[in-house]
Amino acid sequence: MNLNSQKIDFLAGSKDDSILTSLPFGIYETDIINFLSELSSEILLLAKSKKRYRIFSYYALWSRKSNLLRLKKLRVDIEQRFGRGLAFHIAPSNVATNILFTMAFGLISGCPSIIRISSKNINEINEILKLIDSLLEREKFKRIKNYISIISYERDDEINKKLSEISDLRIIWGGDETINYFKGFLTKPKSIDIVYPNRSALAIISKKWLIESSEEEKKSIAKAFSNDISLFSQRACSSPKQLIIYGNEDKFNKYQYHNLLNSFLNQCNTYISKLTELEEFHTLNNFKTACEMSAAIEKDELTIKFSNLFGIYTSANTKNINDLKYENTCFFIREIPKFSEITNFLKKDNQTIVEIGLTIQEKKSLLNIVGPLGTDRIVKAGTALNMNIFWDGYDIVGFMSRLIQF
Repeated sequence: MNLNSQKIDFLAGSKDDSILTSLPFGIYETDIINFLSELSSEILLLAKSKKRYRIFSYYALWSRKSNLLRLKKLRVDIEQRFGRGLAFHIAPSNVATNILFTMAFGLISGCPSIIRISSKNINEINEILKLIDSLLEREKFKRIKNYISIISYERDDEINKKLSEISDLRIIWGGDETINYFKGFLTKPKSIDIVYPNRSALAIISKKWLIESSEEEKKSIAKAFSNDISLFSQRACSSPKQLIIYGNEDKFNKYQYHNLLNSFLNQCNTYISKLTELEEFHTLNNFKTACEMSAAIEKDELTIKFSNLFGIYTSANTKNINDLKYENTCFFIREIPKFSEITNFLKKDNQTIVEIGLTIQEKKSLLNIVGPLGTDRIVKAGTALNMNIFWDGYDIVGFMSRLIQF
Protein backbone atom coordinates (compact mmCIF):
# COMPACT_ATOMS: atom_id res chain seq x y z
CA MET A 1 0.00 0.00 0.00
CA ASN A 2 1.15 3.51 -0.77
CA LEU A 3 0.35 5.94 2.04
CA ASN A 4 1.21 8.91 -0.15
CA SER A 5 -2.41 9.50 -1.04
CA GLN A 6 -3.66 13.01 -1.69
CA LYS A 7 -6.53 12.17 0.64
CA ILE A 8 -4.21 11.64 3.64
CA ASP A 9 -2.75 14.47 5.70
CA PHE A 10 0.46 13.51 7.51
CA LEU A 11 0.48 15.33 10.81
CA ALA A 12 3.43 13.93 12.78
CA GLY A 13 6.00 11.16 12.67
CA SER A 14 6.75 9.19 9.52
CA LYS A 15 5.48 10.91 6.40
CA ASP A 16 6.18 8.13 3.91
CA ASP A 17 5.79 4.35 3.60
CA SER A 18 8.74 3.49 5.86
CA ILE A 19 6.43 2.59 8.72
CA LEU A 20 4.92 -0.17 6.62
CA THR A 21 8.20 -2.09 6.60
CA SER A 22 9.11 -1.44 10.24
CA LEU A 23 9.30 -4.62 12.30
CA PRO A 24 7.79 -4.93 15.76
CA PHE A 25 10.14 -4.48 18.70
CA GLY A 26 10.37 -5.27 22.41
CA ILE A 27 7.95 -3.89 24.97
CA TYR A 28 8.98 -0.99 27.21
CA GLU A 29 12.17 -0.31 25.24
CA THR A 30 14.46 2.29 26.83
CA ASP A 31 14.42 4.60 23.79
CA ILE A 32 10.62 4.54 23.76
CA ILE A 33 10.41 5.37 27.46
CA ASN A 34 12.89 8.22 27.02
CA PHE A 35 10.95 9.62 24.06
CA LEU A 36 7.60 9.51 25.87
CA SER A 37 9.18 11.01 28.97
CA GLU A 38 10.70 13.96 27.08
CA LEU A 39 7.40 14.53 25.31
CA SER A 40 5.77 14.53 28.75
CA SER A 41 8.05 17.33 29.93
CA GLU A 42 7.36 19.39 26.81
CA ILE A 43 3.59 18.99 27.21
CA LEU A 44 3.72 20.07 30.85
CA LEU A 45 5.59 23.24 29.83
CA LEU A 46 3.04 23.87 27.10
CA ALA A 47 0.16 23.36 29.54
CA LYS A 48 1.65 25.94 31.92
CA SER A 49 1.83 28.57 29.21
CA LYS A 50 -1.43 27.87 27.34
CA LYS A 51 -4.68 27.22 29.16
CA ARG A 52 -6.26 25.08 26.45
CA TYR A 53 -3.53 22.46 26.79
CA ARG A 54 -3.99 21.96 30.53
CA ILE A 55 -6.38 19.10 29.82
CA PHE A 56 -3.36 17.12 28.55
CA SER A 57 -1.51 17.40 31.87
CA TYR A 58 -2.82 14.08 33.16
CA TYR A 59 -1.43 12.26 30.13
CA ALA A 60 1.88 14.07 30.61
CA LEU A 61 2.08 13.05 34.27
CA TRP A 62 1.16 9.46 33.40
CA SER A 63 3.93 9.24 30.78
CA ARG A 64 6.74 10.46 33.03
CA LYS A 65 9.76 8.18 33.08
CA SER A 66 9.23 7.23 36.73
CA ASN A 67 5.70 5.97 36.03
CA LEU A 68 6.63 4.11 32.85
CA LEU A 69 9.49 2.39 34.67
CA ARG A 70 7.06 1.49 37.45
CA LEU A 71 4.72 -0.10 34.91
CA LYS A 72 7.65 -1.91 33.32
CA LYS A 73 8.59 -3.46 36.66
CA LEU A 74 5.10 -4.92 36.96
CA ARG A 75 5.86 -7.34 34.12
CA VAL A 76 7.97 -10.44 34.60
CA ASP A 77 8.07 -11.32 30.89
CA ILE A 78 9.76 -8.23 29.41
CA GLU A 79 12.45 -10.11 27.48
CA GLN A 80 9.97 -12.54 25.96
CA ARG A 81 7.46 -10.07 24.58
CA PHE A 82 7.47 -8.33 21.19
CA GLY A 83 4.79 -6.26 19.49
CA ARG A 84 2.27 -8.14 17.37
CA GLY A 85 3.08 -6.01 14.34
CA LEU A 86 1.72 -2.95 12.56
CA ALA A 87 -1.06 -1.35 14.62
CA PHE A 88 -3.78 0.74 13.02
CA HIS A 89 -5.33 3.06 15.63
CA ILE A 90 -8.70 4.69 14.98
CA ALA A 91 -8.37 7.36 17.66
CA PRO A 92 -11.37 8.78 19.55
CA SER A 93 -12.68 12.25 18.77
CA ASN A 94 -14.57 12.88 22.02
CA VAL A 95 -11.51 12.86 24.33
CA ALA A 96 -8.44 14.29 22.61
CA THR A 97 -6.00 13.15 25.32
CA ASN A 98 -6.70 9.54 24.35
CA ILE A 99 -5.00 10.19 21.01
CA LEU A 100 -1.75 10.44 22.98
CA PHE A 101 -2.59 7.46 25.17
CA THR A 102 -3.26 5.20 22.19
CA MET A 103 0.04 6.32 20.63
CA ALA A 104 1.87 5.51 23.87
CA PHE A 105 0.12 2.13 24.19
CA GLY A 106 1.30 1.18 20.71
CA LEU A 107 4.90 2.22 21.34
CA ILE A 108 5.36 0.62 24.77
CA SER A 109 3.76 -2.55 23.35
CA GLY A 110 6.38 -2.74 20.59
CA CYS A 111 4.07 -1.95 17.67
CA PRO A 112 4.78 0.43 14.79
CA SER A 113 1.60 2.52 14.83
CA ILE A 114 -0.47 4.38 12.26
CA ILE A 115 -2.81 6.64 14.20
CA ARG A 116 -5.76 8.13 12.38
CA ILE A 117 -7.29 11.16 14.10
CA SER A 118 -10.40 13.11 13.27
CA SER A 119 -9.93 16.42 11.48
CA LYS A 120 -11.88 18.14 14.26
CA ASN A 121 -9.14 17.17 16.75
CA ILE A 122 -6.26 18.69 14.80
CA ASN A 123 -6.61 22.19 16.25
CA GLU A 124 -6.94 20.73 19.76
CA ILE A 125 -3.55 19.03 19.62
CA ASN A 126 -1.78 20.94 16.86
CA GLU A 127 1.08 22.21 19.04
CA ILE A 128 1.58 18.78 20.60
CA LEU A 129 1.92 17.31 17.11
CA LYS A 130 4.67 19.87 16.48
CA LEU A 131 6.38 18.79 19.71
CA ILE A 132 6.27 15.16 18.58
CA ASP A 133 7.82 16.05 15.23
CA SER A 134 10.49 18.20 16.86
CA LEU A 135 11.55 15.41 19.23
CA LEU A 136 11.64 12.85 16.43
CA GLU A 137 14.12 15.02 14.54
CA ARG A 138 16.66 14.63 17.33
CA GLU A 139 19.37 12.13 16.52
CA LYS A 140 18.61 9.91 19.51
CA PHE A 141 14.95 9.52 18.49
CA LYS A 142 15.23 9.29 14.69
CA ARG A 143 14.79 5.51 14.83
CA ILE A 144 11.45 5.97 16.58
CA LYS A 145 10.21 8.20 13.76
CA ASN A 146 9.73 5.06 11.65
CA TYR A 147 7.39 3.67 14.32
CA ILE A 148 4.82 6.51 14.39
CA SER A 149 2.65 8.02 11.71
CA ILE A 150 -0.17 10.30 12.85
CA ILE A 151 -2.50 10.97 9.96
CA SER A 152 -5.92 12.41 9.23
CA TYR A 153 -8.38 11.87 6.40
CA GLU A 154 -12.11 12.14 5.94
CA ARG A 155 -14.05 8.90 6.19
CA ASP A 156 -12.89 6.87 3.21
CA ASP A 157 -13.82 3.23 2.62
CA GLU A 158 -10.85 2.56 0.33
CA ILE A 159 -8.22 3.86 2.78
CA ASN A 160 -9.84 2.12 5.76
CA LYS A 161 -10.06 -1.11 3.79
CA LYS A 162 -6.37 -1.04 2.84
CA LEU A 163 -5.14 -0.09 6.31
CA SER A 164 -7.28 -2.86 7.80
CA GLU A 165 -5.88 -5.41 5.34
CA ILE A 166 -2.22 -4.65 6.07
CA SER A 167 -2.38 -4.17 9.85
CA ASP A 168 -1.67 -6.90 12.38
CA LEU A 169 -3.98 -5.38 14.96
CA ARG A 170 -6.45 -2.54 15.16
CA ILE A 171 -7.30 -0.36 18.13
CA ILE A 172 -10.78 0.95 17.47
CA TRP A 173 -12.09 3.79 19.59
CA GLY A 174 -15.23 5.76 18.89
CA GLY A 175 -18.09 3.54 20.02
CA ASP A 176 -20.40 0.90 18.61
CA GLU A 177 -21.06 2.52 15.25
CA THR A 178 -17.36 2.94 14.46
CA ILE A 179 -16.54 -0.60 15.60
CA ASN A 180 -19.29 -2.17 13.48
CA TYR A 181 -18.16 -0.13 10.47
CA PHE A 182 -14.56 -1.36 10.73
CA LYS A 183 -15.63 -4.95 11.35
CA GLY A 184 -16.94 -4.90 7.79
CA PHE A 185 -13.38 -4.90 6.39
CA LEU A 186 -11.32 -8.03 5.85
CA THR A 187 -8.19 -8.38 7.99
CA LYS A 188 -5.29 -10.80 8.18
CA PRO A 189 -6.25 -14.23 9.57
CA LYS A 190 -4.18 -13.63 12.71
CA SER A 191 -5.06 -9.96 13.09
CA ILE A 192 -6.80 -8.96 16.32
CA ASP A 193 -8.88 -5.98 17.41
CA ILE A 194 -8.95 -4.05 20.66
CA VAL A 195 -12.31 -2.30 20.65
CA TYR A 196 -13.70 0.42 22.86
CA PRO A 197 -17.50 0.38 22.44
CA ASN A 198 -20.07 2.69 23.97
CA ARG A 199 -19.72 2.52 27.76
CA SER A 200 -21.30 4.28 30.71
CA ALA A 201 -20.45 5.02 34.33
CA LEU A 202 -22.09 5.82 37.62
CA ALA A 203 -21.13 6.96 41.11
CA ILE A 204 -22.27 5.51 44.43
CA ILE A 205 -22.10 7.43 47.69
CA SER A 206 -22.67 6.09 51.18
CA LYS A 207 -25.36 7.71 53.35
CA LYS A 208 -23.35 6.75 56.40
CA TRP A 209 -20.30 8.55 55.01
CA LEU A 210 -22.37 11.66 54.28
CA ILE A 211 -23.46 11.79 57.91
CA GLU A 212 -20.27 10.72 59.67
CA SER A 213 -17.40 12.13 57.58
CA SER A 214 -15.72 15.41 58.52
CA GLU A 215 -16.22 18.65 56.61
CA GLU A 216 -12.58 18.58 55.52
CA GLU A 217 -12.99 15.10 54.08
CA LYS A 218 -16.18 16.10 52.26
CA LYS A 219 -14.43 19.10 50.71
CA SER A 220 -11.51 16.95 49.58
CA ILE A 221 -13.78 14.35 47.99
CA ALA A 222 -16.00 17.04 46.44
CA LYS A 223 -12.98 18.55 44.72
CA ALA A 224 -11.92 15.14 43.39
CA PHE A 225 -15.43 14.17 42.26
CA SER A 226 -15.90 17.49 40.47
CA ASN A 227 -13.11 16.47 38.08
CA ASP A 228 -14.81 13.13 37.39
CA ILE A 229 -18.04 14.74 36.29
CA SER A 230 -16.88 17.96 34.63
CA LEU A 231 -13.74 17.32 32.58
CA PHE A 232 -14.64 16.53 28.96
CA SER A 233 -18.23 17.59 29.85
CA GLN A 234 -19.16 13.98 30.74
CA ARG A 235 -18.46 12.78 27.19
CA ALA A 236 -15.82 10.32 28.42
CA CYS A 237 -17.16 6.78 28.89
CA SER A 238 -15.94 6.76 32.51
CA SER A 239 -17.68 10.01 33.49
CA PRO A 240 -20.52 9.20 35.94
CA LYS A 241 -24.00 10.14 34.74
CA GLN A 242 -25.92 8.54 37.60
CA LEU A 243 -25.45 9.08 41.32
CA ILE A 244 -26.59 6.27 43.60
CA ILE A 245 -27.26 7.00 47.28
CA TYR A 246 -26.60 3.79 49.19
CA GLY A 247 -27.70 2.87 52.71
CA ASN A 248 -30.53 1.51 54.81
CA GLU A 249 -32.96 4.41 55.05
CA ASP A 250 -34.33 3.22 58.37
CA LYS A 251 -31.04 4.00 60.07
CA PHE A 252 -30.80 7.61 58.95
CA ASN A 253 -32.91 10.71 59.04
CA LYS A 254 -33.96 11.26 55.41
CA TYR A 255 -33.87 15.05 55.60
CA GLN A 256 -30.50 14.97 57.33
CA TYR A 257 -28.67 13.16 54.57
CA HIS A 258 -30.60 15.02 51.84
CA ASN A 259 -29.32 18.28 53.28
CA LEU A 260 -25.82 16.84 53.55
CA LEU A 261 -25.98 15.62 49.94
CA ASN A 262 -27.10 19.07 48.79
CA SER A 263 -24.19 20.60 50.69
CA PHE A 264 -21.73 18.10 49.17
CA LEU A 265 -22.97 18.75 45.62
CA ASN A 266 -22.86 22.50 46.23
CA GLN A 267 -19.18 22.09 47.13
CA CYS A 268 -18.70 20.16 43.87
CA ASN A 269 -20.37 23.02 42.02
CA THR A 270 -17.99 25.51 43.63
CA TYR A 271 -14.96 23.53 42.49
CA ILE A 272 -16.39 23.06 38.99
CA SER A 273 -16.80 26.82 38.72
CA LYS A 274 -13.09 27.25 39.44
CA LEU A 275 -11.82 24.71 36.90
CA THR A 276 -9.82 26.33 34.14
CA GLU A 277 -10.22 23.29 31.86
CA LEU A 278 -13.99 23.71 31.49
CA GLU A 279 -15.27 24.09 27.97
CA GLU A 280 -16.58 27.47 26.88
CA PHE A 281 -20.26 28.09 27.67
CA HIS A 282 -20.33 25.21 30.16
CA THR A 283 -22.86 26.96 32.43
CA LEU A 284 -25.21 27.63 29.52
CA ASN A 285 -24.87 24.05 28.25
CA ASN A 286 -25.55 22.74 31.76
CA PHE A 287 -28.80 24.71 31.87
CA LYS A 288 -29.83 23.45 28.43
CA THR A 289 -29.21 19.82 29.38
CA ALA A 290 -31.04 20.26 32.68
CA CYS A 291 -34.11 21.49 30.81
CA GLU A 292 -33.98 18.53 28.42
CA MET A 293 -33.68 16.05 31.29
CA SER A 294 -36.56 17.60 33.19
CA ALA A 295 -38.78 17.53 30.10
CA ALA A 296 -38.03 13.84 29.55
CA ILE A 297 -39.27 12.80 33.00
CA GLU A 298 -42.96 11.92 33.03
CA LYS A 299 -43.69 13.49 36.42
CA ASP A 300 -42.19 16.13 38.67
CA GLU A 301 -39.21 14.88 40.66
CA LEU A 302 -37.03 16.46 43.32
CA THR A 303 -34.15 18.35 41.71
CA ILE A 304 -30.84 19.82 42.81
CA LYS A 305 -29.76 22.79 40.71
CA PHE A 306 -26.62 24.87 40.96
CA SER A 307 -24.92 27.11 38.41
CA ASN A 308 -22.78 24.32 36.96
CA LEU A 309 -24.38 21.15 38.25
CA PHE A 310 -27.83 19.58 38.00
CA GLY A 311 -29.26 16.46 39.58
CA ILE A 312 -32.74 14.98 39.40
CA TYR A 313 -34.06 12.29 41.73
CA THR A 314 -35.75 9.35 40.01
CA SER A 315 -37.53 6.30 41.35
CA ALA A 316 -36.44 2.78 40.49
CA ASN A 317 -39.23 2.44 37.90
CA THR A 318 -38.70 5.75 36.10
CA LYS A 319 -38.76 4.91 32.42
CA ASN A 320 -36.36 5.71 29.61
CA ILE A 321 -33.59 7.45 31.57
CA ASN A 322 -31.03 4.91 30.36
CA ASP A 323 -31.90 5.91 26.80
CA LEU A 324 -31.31 9.62 27.34
CA LYS A 325 -28.05 11.16 26.15
CA TYR A 326 -26.95 13.93 28.46
CA GLU A 327 -23.74 15.64 29.55
CA ASN A 328 -22.45 18.95 30.97
CA THR A 329 -22.37 17.83 34.65
CA CYS A 330 -25.94 16.61 34.85
CA PHE A 331 -27.03 13.29 36.35
CA PHE A 332 -29.89 11.26 37.72
CA ILE A 333 -30.01 10.40 41.42
CA ARG A 334 -31.40 7.15 42.82
CA GLU A 335 -31.54 5.70 46.32
CA ILE A 336 -30.98 2.04 47.17
CA PRO A 337 -30.97 0.36 50.60
CA LYS A 338 -28.77 -2.58 49.48
CA PHE A 339 -26.33 -3.32 46.66
CA SER A 340 -28.45 -6.06 45.10
CA GLU A 341 -30.93 -3.41 43.91
CA ILE A 342 -28.30 -1.86 41.66
CA THR A 343 -29.01 -4.66 39.17
CA ASN A 344 -32.44 -3.13 38.49
CA PHE A 345 -30.95 -0.24 36.56
CA LEU A 346 -27.24 -0.96 35.99
CA LYS A 347 -26.69 -0.60 32.28
CA LYS A 348 -25.20 -3.57 30.44
CA ASP A 349 -22.50 -1.32 29.05
CA ASN A 350 -21.46 0.06 32.45
CA GLN A 351 -17.69 0.37 32.63
CA THR A 352 -16.87 2.35 35.78
CA ILE A 353 -18.29 2.82 39.25
CA VAL A 354 -16.92 5.72 41.30
CA GLU A 355 -17.31 4.91 44.98
CA ILE A 356 -17.50 7.49 47.74
CA GLY A 357 -17.35 6.45 51.37
CA LEU A 358 -17.70 2.68 50.98
CA THR A 359 -15.85 0.37 53.35
CA ILE A 360 -13.46 -2.30 52.06
CA GLN A 361 -16.07 -4.97 52.76
CA GLU A 362 -18.78 -2.98 50.99
CA LYS A 363 -16.55 -2.57 47.94
CA LYS A 364 -15.92 -6.32 47.84
CA SER A 365 -19.66 -6.99 48.09
CA LEU A 366 -20.31 -4.51 45.28
CA LEU A 367 -17.60 -6.11 43.13
CA ASN A 368 -19.19 -9.56 43.48
CA ILE A 369 -22.49 -8.15 42.23
CA VAL A 370 -21.39 -5.89 39.35
CA GLY A 371 -18.30 -7.80 38.16
CA PRO A 372 -20.23 -10.62 36.47
CA LEU A 373 -22.53 -8.04 34.85
CA GLY A 374 -19.70 -6.41 32.90
CA THR A 375 -18.40 -3.55 35.05
CA ASP A 376 -14.62 -3.29 34.65
CA ARG A 377 -13.64 -0.70 37.25
CA ILE A 378 -14.52 0.35 40.79
CA VAL A 379 -12.47 3.45 41.58
CA LYS A 380 -12.27 6.20 44.16
CA ALA A 381 -13.43 9.75 43.49
CA GLY A 382 -11.02 11.77 41.37
CA THR A 383 -9.71 8.80 39.38
CA ALA A 384 -12.63 8.01 37.05
CA LEU A 385 -10.83 9.52 34.06
CA ASN A 386 -7.42 8.02 34.86
CA MET A 387 -6.53 6.10 31.73
CA ASN A 388 -4.09 3.24 32.25
CA ILE A 389 -2.61 0.17 30.57
CA PHE A 390 -5.46 -1.83 32.10
CA TRP A 391 -8.65 -0.49 30.53
CA ASP A 392 -12.06 -1.90 29.62
CA GLY A 393 -10.91 -5.24 30.99
CA TYR A 394 -7.83 -5.38 28.72
CA ASP A 395 -4.22 -5.85 29.73
CA ILE A 396 -3.36 -3.60 26.80
CA VAL A 397 0.38 -4.27 26.60
CA GLY A 398 -0.20 -7.99 27.02
CA PHE A 399 -2.88 -7.96 24.32
CA MET A 400 -0.85 -5.89 21.83
CA SER A 401 2.28 -8.01 22.20
CA ARG A 402 3.24 -11.64 21.63
CA LEU A 403 4.73 -13.89 24.29
CA ILE A 404 7.65 -15.91 22.91
CA GLN A 405 8.15 -19.23 24.69
CA PHE A 406 11.79 -19.54 25.66
